Amino acid sequence: MASSSRRVLLVALLALCSLYGTQAAPSPSPSPAAAASPSPSPSPRPASSPSPSPAPAASPFPSPALAASPPPSPPVPAQLSYAATYATFYSGVTGMPQVATCKHIIDALGLQPTLSNPSLALTIFVPSDAAFASLAAKLKVSPTSMSANSALMRQVMYYHFATGSNGAKAVYHSTALKDGMKLDTMYISTLTKKPYQLTVAVNGTATQIRAVGTTAAVTTPNVKCGAGVAHGIDNVLVPLPLSLIPKF
Repeated sequence: MASSSRRVLLVALLALCSLYGTQAAPSPSPSPAAAASPSPSPSPRPASSPSPSPAPAASPFPSPALAASPPPSPPVPAQLSYAATYATFYSGVTGMPQVATCKHIIDALGLQPTLSNPSLALTIFVPSDAAFASLAAKLKVSPTSMSANSALMRQVMYYHFATGSNGAKAVYHSTALKDGMKLDTMYISTLTKKPYQLTVAVNGTATQIRAVGTTAAVTTPNVKCGAGVAHGIDNVLVPLPLSLIPKF
């Protein structure tokens, strides 16, 4: 009896195993997918700048330079500083210190009217009293008696009046006196009919005026005399060697 019961139970178990063994296990239910977040709307992008064109290959020859703008006008030079200012050359030799002998000779030669013209555009070199005294000592005369030889002294004085070429106006301030410059004078050669000349020599800030027979240093530059200019000098400019000056 007991064995029959066990047999029945065994058959029942086999039947159950056969039943469950052939049936596929149910697939697990998929988890509900999470709701997908809505894709963010793309932000509007600013229009991109066009890509720059590649630089052209450098030419083996330089490009022609652009036309340069015209250079600026040169600066106006600073106003010249005058040692003194007079209305005319005659008032200049009257007012300048230590040139009384020069004024005396000008008066003796009758040059006052000419030198009283305010429009006279010349450059005059004015020897000092000491310069005339030195020349008088070499000539063995007194400074005031030199005017007795009016023809000679007129030539000497005209040799101190510098003009432009062919008697043109010429006002040479100290800055215009350049080394080696030749200056025509009012002393005209009776042989060639050409003016005797003076030569300028400049060494640094020192300026000399060289004549045929003497050399003078400019000691008082730039004395304005009307339309012209005078320069004080320390020697009398002589247009011929002193040995050739006739006796007074």
